[in-house]
Amino acid sequence: AGDKLAVTDAEHLSTHQAARGLAQGRGVEVTVVPTAEPGESFYRGPDYFLEQLDRTLKRSHRLLVMSHVSNIDGRRLPVVEGTRLARSRGVKTLVDGAQSVGMFGVDAYEIGAEFFSGSTHKWLMGPPGIGFLVVSDEGRMDYNPFCLPLPMGEGGGIDGSLMAAGALNELGTQNYALRIGAGACVATVQGIGLEKIEEQCRSLTERLRAGLHCVPGIRVASPGIWEHSSSVTTIQLHDGTPQRCLQLIERLLEEYRIVVKYRPEICGVRIGVAAFNTIEEIEQLLSALDHLAPQV
Repeated sequence: AGDKLAVTDAEHLSTHQAARGLAQGRGVEVTVVPTAEPGESFYRGPDYFLEQLDRTLKRSHRLLVMSHVSNIDGRRLPVVEGTRLARSRGVKTLVDGAQSVGMFGVDAYEIGAEFFSGSTHKWLMGPPGIGFLVVSDEGRMDYNPFCLPLPMGEGGGIDGSLMAAGALNELGTQNYALRIGAGACVATVQGIGLEKIEEQCRSLTERLRAGLHCVPGIRVASPGIWEHSSSVTTIQLHDGTPQRCLQLIERLLEEYRIVVKYRPEICGVRIGVAAFNTIEEIEQLLSALDHLAPQV
């Protein structure tokens, strides 16, 4: 009790659920940092978020959680600047890289967060059920997720530096098949080259968004500048409702075999463009939306 946690409003549902659980079960006070004006679904850019972070983050916070890329609409948060601000106040940072790693080059050490997490089943195109956590030297000193007994340093104090962060995650038998699969997917992505992957994702996304602006009844809710965005694009229907969005999603799947996802946070439909997609598939999606949007 008495601990404080800060999360942004652009986090994955699982992060917000975990935060609510900490609040209910352990009395943790949770601060939600806005990345957009109240009632405004469009990402306002890095300056707005950093201003809000500067205003709301206090030295009494223990941890700040930020998504590198939001799963809501693909907005890219200024995690380097956010981490720097948090460190200036003695606050540790966890950056969620699930939606960034594999889409473009990511240097966890350059970002500077004490903790950087991710998963393999998204843009790395690997197996589900396994992820990774990069722990900095500073973060490792307080890192002990299973409360394992640590080696004792001189004077009887705990010296966590004697154990690697990975060793502190070893409790019971691991799924080594998943680990081998994770290594294979990383090798595949590295073999293709992240620069080539990013260029393909960017090119297809720009074509998609240009076409979406020509579809009546649809607006793009994702940032328009690539450096503030990603190949995740969320669209909204004019006077859209959850029912209309879900109907659109269902018809795209049934009639065109196109898979998209509902984003309840902004009542939108999320489109993910991967490097293996083609320009022909983008044109097919645009044609389908042009046909279906007036009907739902």
